[in-house]
Amino acid sequence: MWLSADGFDDRERPMNLDEVRAEFSGPVFRLEPTDQYELAAVGTSRRDGRLTGASLSYFDRTRHATGPEPPAWSGAQEWMAEWLRRLGQHPLVSEVVRVWTLEEFGGAKATELAMLNLHLDFVLTNELQSESQERPPSRKSGSALVLDGAPVPGLVAESAQLTGAAARIDDVLVSVVVLGFLSWPAKPGLISR
Repeated sequence: MWLSADGFDDRERPMNLDEVRAEFSGPVFRLEPTDQYELAAVGTSRRDGRLTGASLSYFDRTRHATGPEPPAWSGAQEWMAEWLRRLGQHPLVSEVVRVWTLEEFGGAKATELAMLNLHLDFVLTNELQSESQERPPSRKSGSALVLDGAPVPGLVAESAQLTGAAARIDDVLVSVVVLGFLSWPAKPGLISR
């Protein structure tokens, strides 16, 4: 699915999380379920026909959408109509979780720092419409993520605007960025199932 000048192209239903997990060469992590957010969409990245990355976006259930209702696209497929209806209820927070294969992210030279920097830049630019006028978040080593209840070492970045974390787990890099104004846990747990 993508947005063009003519509106949404919904000819193909996007892959769901189970489909991505079945095709991806490593684990795909998601936020531990809570009442505060709900999985909204799974984006994918491919190289030479192989699935090499996934990004998970969430509906923020702690806030209600403001502004006009999304349009009801005439002829939209049922899955698209439902997604637009939910978008009218709760704001979308794009790419909260990213998972990339090491191959996609530079092979043996792939680092948590590069992954975290790329993800932070995306969120600062696209979610906060910031051109980094605030001092960049400081990065430090530590218990970056909690996966299936256990801490995972990696990098953590914190500022007033956001909290981010990245770690290498098996043969994938995973990063999570949570915006400061959300009333979500500052260090949300990830699960692999």
